[in-house]
Amino acid sequence: MYTFLSILYLILVIIMIVVILMQEPRESGLSPALGGMQQILGVRGIPTFFTRLTWGLGATFMILSLVLAMLNNPAHRAVKTPKASQTAPIEQKVQEPQEQEIPQIPQQGR
Repeated sequence: MYTFLSILYLILVIIMIVVILMQEPRESGLSPALGGMQQILGVRGIPTFFTRLTWGLGATFMILSLVLAMLNNPAHRAVKTPKASQTAPIEQKVQEPQEQEIPQIPQQGR
């Protein structure tokens, strides 16, 4: 599932790049910042097909990014444990503690 969504994400990114590069530039340079107040206060232009497509692709991009991030989170991944038939039993020899002799401290003459 994650691999399929990653490939879909990559295709979406490539399509989004192409659509953005095909759009006409709205303004050139710093004209909106320096003197384009009539354009800021004026009526917006009719959204073109590419503008709507860019918004749709952008929304899909964000949603797919969130889904991939949640799927990649290690806390949400299922831990795969090997089956009992695939693992060889590990035999451990338990050594019993051996009694140790405590050395006697030589007594000095009193």
